[in-house]
Amino acid sequence: MGGVYRRQAGLADDVLCALVLPAAVYVSSSGAEAATAGVLAAVALFACLSEFHCESALSLGGGAAAVLTAGWALVLPFGQVVRLALLAAAELLTAGTLLTRGGGSATGGEALLLGQAAALLCAASAGQLPELLLFGSPLYVSERAAVIHLLQTAFCLLLGLLLLLSYVPSARQSAWLHLLLALLAGAIIVTTSVIINTNCLLWMVEFATGSAPRLRLLTIWASLLGGAVLFAAALGASGSGGGLSRAVLRKLFHLLICGVFVPGLLYDPLLLLAASGGITFLFIIAEIARACRLQPWADIIQRWFRPFLDSKDGGFLVLSNIFLVAACSGVLWYHAGEVTAAGRRQDLSLFAGVITVGIGDTVAAVVGSRYGRTRWPQSSKTIEGSLAAIAAQLLFCYALDHTG
Repeated sequence: MGGVYRRQAGLADDVLCALVLPAAVYVSSSGAEAATAGVLAAVALFACLSEFHCESALSLGGGAAAVLTAGWALVLPFGQVVRLALLAAAELLTAGTLLTRGGGSATGGEALLLGQAAALLCAASAGQLPELLLFGSPLYVSERAAVIHLLQTAFCLLLGLLLLLSYVPSARQSAWLHLLLALLAGAIIVTTSVIINTNCLLWMVEFATGSAPRLRLLTIWASLLGGAVLFAAALGASGSGGGLSRAVLRKLFHLLICGVFVPGLLYDPLLLLAASGGITFLFIIAEIARACRLQPWADIIQRWFRPFLDSKDGGFLVLSNIFLVAACSGVLWYHAGEVTAAGRRQDLSLFAGVITVGIGDTVAAVVGSRYGRTRWPQSSKTIEGSLAAIAAQLLFCYALDHTG
């Protein structure tokens, strides 16, 4: 189909994926952000209905956003209307860039979801970072505020780098890319240090090692990460999956995610917020190095990734690992302003990603591949796998709810 730049997925899947974040915005704000949710959803729906033909998606999505924004202009302050227009523009720009320049790396729904996340990030940062840089922040900045400022700064600057690399081919050359990555690191450190009124690097060390429970949690995570790196390196060196199928290998990393997220959510969600944001940032940097053939890192990363790749990673970019962390972290990131260092064991909502991806998807894949006989209509998924996933998720929720 000419002009379509996306991995194939059903229209229903694209629409569902593209409406998840607008629905969360509307529900979690009790309707206070109805305008924001409406503009994000309108852009997504019209892009889906245009079947992601680039020209029609841009015109329909942009037209829908313009009509809605003009309507809200009758009842909202001018500043809020400008914010809505910028939200729509950021969503279209990010999703359109991924669809047209990502080489089939994401479905339309995935691209729109990432575009919405980028738009909300830019909107939140635009309302805070300039004022903090110009007028300074309070003498005392809480741990939670410092973590949020650090992540906002890092991802806003990273988004700018990604757009630069997408539209300026010469920036992907090795010498320029090394320089840009160094400038990115320096800009993050300097900007965050100004905002939080202290040396960013020293603050990160103090934050991570400030208590014995955090050190124990970091030790657990470091052990899991070290084992995963050695396992991936061994598979990469052998050039095979060690006799295991790719599906099984990928699900092993789903279980690894559970080992990281469950203790983090139970005992220190704030540390997990910082760690999950940091690992996502590093995954994106690693993918930049791999996609731009930045040596010597590109060959090492490609060799480690090879045993785990499947048909979902057939595009120019490999995004599965980033999507996995984002899926488990999404609720935590969205409610970052409410996260504390002390875990709230009764709040199952923070575990939504882990329950769905880490537990449900893994159990469904294992049971479905070994014991599945009856398939859902027009799908390769089995009813046995789905039922096993539901049972495992309910059992996990019950165990969490009754953990002392």
